[in-house]
Amino acid sequence: MNGKSRLVKRILIYLIISLVIISFTSLILSNFNCQVLIHLFRINVMYIIISIIVFVSLTVFNTLKLIIIFKRFNYTLKFVEVLELLFAQTFTSLITPGLYTGGEVITLSYLVLNKNLNIHYVIRALIIKYSVDTLTLMIMTIILTVLLNVVIPILIMLVIPYVGVSILFLSDTFNKFLSKFLSKMGSKFSKLQSFLKSRGVSFNLNQDIIISRNAYLKMILNITVISIVHWLVYGVFFLLSLDTIGFTQSYVYSLLFACMYTVLTTIPITPGSAGIGEIINYYIAGMIGIRDMYLVFNTVFRLYTYFIPLALSSIFFIHVVKKLVRIL
Repeated sequence: MNGKSRLVKRILIYLIISLVIISFTSLILSNFNCQVLIHLFRINVMYIIISIIVFVSLTVFNTLKLIIIFKRFNYTLKFVEVLELLFAQTFTSLITPGLYTGGEVITLSYLVLNKNLNIHYVIRALIIKYSVDTLTLMIMTIILTVLLNVVIPILIMLVIPYVGVSILFLSDTFNKFLSKFLSKMGSKFSKLQSFLKSRGVSFNLNQDIIISRNAYLKMILNITVISIVHWLVYGVFFLLSLDTIGFTQSYVYSLLFACMYTVLTTIPITPGSAGIGEIINYYIAGMIGIRDMYLVFNTVFRLYTYFIPLALSSIFFIHVVKKLVRIL
């Protein structure tokens, strides 16, 4: 079996696993009612279009964040190329453990192998992006829980450590540690370095990232603003899902649910956070009194946040993988 066949087989396995877990968990948690499922056939096409616009917007925001970081590292990347890459990353993330995370390996591979970027810069850029995203998400979650007077113990237990880790990852201390760590790792991968150099790919692990403090803080500020907008737009998914089943909910609560869902699915467990996502939505459905509509609510939410993004991003994933295969 060649590499292409193994990749297709692995993707199909992950996809089947996620579908089985999502379906099985949803049915166990719900009171199955054929009448409830009728709502699925009444979904307004406009809602689907809006969900696509939201998904594309989120990917655009992620693209802008990476471009800003790399520009500060003196790398100029084309917007369309990075956008395509992040669509491919989303596909990888959705079929591997976690939700919208886990696909960074394809971004790392593409930028290092195809664009000849220094691996230290790429890893550092990804860490900065996700640290800022995590930090803004956690702060927004804290603010929303206080404003809405909602107490969720497990959420509080997770938010505080995430904030601490995010701040640590953005510090100069961590950057120095990362430089030393990658330098040590480089000496252990001499064969890989030789293989890549034979194909004209630079693989320098010893180059430090030197950025003035003011420039670094300015970059963090710019990314933070985009990150906040990113999470505000992500909240539309819950608002859209609830509106689809005929339940009116304020945007502020929808944003809280979106933040809560993301925080609780941050730790990778199953492909697409299958199962854990269903349990969280069941809890949310109970909070707002629509547990009898849970099955259709969760199905609609998964349609907007999982199945549609998976289908759209698969096209870009195939294209990016073809580029990587040609290099290797």
